[in-house]
Amino acid sequence: VGCGALFVALKGVGVVPDGHRSVAATPRMYRDLATAACAVPWAEVAAKYPARAKELAPWICFDLTYFSAVLELGLGLSPHRELLVAEGLEHVDSLGRRRGFSATWPLGVALAAAAEGESAAAAGA
Repeated sequence: VGCGALFVALKGVGVVPDGHRSVAATPRMYRDLATAACAVPWAEVAAKYPARAKELAPWICFDLTYFSAVLELGLGLSPHRELLVAEGLEHVDSLGRRRGFSATWPLGVALAAAAEGESAAAAGA
């Protein structure tokens, strides 16, 4: 699970369909999008990526390159590993009410660690 800025970067380049709060992505997708974004002339970046706030558009090359490097080199993920990248998550509380909250990268790390713990426990059972 990828959260927060990982989602915002994909939304900024038009990968996330309108109204969606999550999307499937791969580290390779970030790398390919970074290659394309970094090839756009500086003066044309804001026009090329209108979904990105104008003052943040020039950062799209850096953001996508950084996320690609973190996912593949930092975390050692396969370039083809599918990730769920989310803007926010929903849960049902103890009273049956649906609650939503913004997702940030620490939450994604915690969810991944919990899933790995469940997998390890199931393998040992």
